[in-house]
Amino acid sequence: MKKNVTPVRNIIIETVDFLEEVFGSSPYFRVSDPIHSSKERMEAFEGKRLGYARFGGHPDHRELERLITIHEGGFATRVRSDGMGAVSMAIYGALETVGRHLIVILPVYGGTYAEATRFQTSLLYNASVTFLFANDPLLPQRFEEALTDETGAVFFEPLTNPTLDFVDLSMLDDIRRKQKNPPLMICDHTFLLGLIFPLHWGIDVVVCSGTKYLVNESAWPLGYCTVSRSTLEQYPGFWEAANQWATRHGGTLGCFEAWATKFAVSDVRRRMRKHGHNAMKVATFLASHPR
Repeated sequence: MKKNVTPVRNIIIETVDFLEEVFGSSPYFRVSDPIHSSKERMEAFEGKRLGYARFGGHPDHRELERLITIHEGGFATRVRSDGMGAVSMAIYGALETVGRHLIVILPVYGGTYAEATRFQTSLLYNASVTFLFANDPLLPQRFEEALTDETGAVFFEPLTNPTLDFVDLSMLDDIRRKQKNPPLMICDHTFLLGLIFPLHWGIDVVVCSGTKYLVNESAWPLGYCTVSRSTLEQYPGFWEAANQWATRHGGTLGCFEAWATKFAVSDVRRRMRKHGHNAMKVATFLASHPR
């Protein structure tokens, strides 16, 4: 004889309805957020109509951006399909709204260097670039001399890869704030993801290639750009211009990749600390090895 499961089913439905009424669509209520189609129009969490994911605000992107923003201690984040997508939107947003001069402290990622050198050779961008070196003992002096009223951004890596030169974030911040119109400080901390948090030290914009450490070494390409609240207040047009660049030039992260990456954000700090612990063990062993 077939059992009547309708009463049990009704109880389950009523319970779920009650929990949703209490907790809403909070991700803390669901075991996992749903994966949304990138193409079809849908209702966003607060009822806003959405179109293509490249316009920003897609539910899967937005949840990942929320988690990364919390991780970085920032105010807003835009995820991209790779690290260069994040780098380019930050640089172009600054050049369009702050100033047409860019300072790059070398070494930086090869793709970033190639993009920066194009400013010097292409009339399309109408911008100039000054290259400085992280290992220069006169870096503070040369940095101060390089700053002009047209300097829109300073781009650097806090610990350069692979030369391991340390860039003093506080020194750069103190010097640039002497300017009447201080340039944006854009920090690529891919190499130190989960170990330092530049926004806490006065840096305006953080860019990162999550391809390396965040998603476990090239499981899929991913990048993001995160800004602080003070950045939006001091440079009111920057974030809008950067996001418009991202929308116009593509580089949209896949919705499945966005959904899957959010699980990696929660433990990246622990993973990076473990990386450092293991590296120290290897280094200690090699330092004492007779060969």
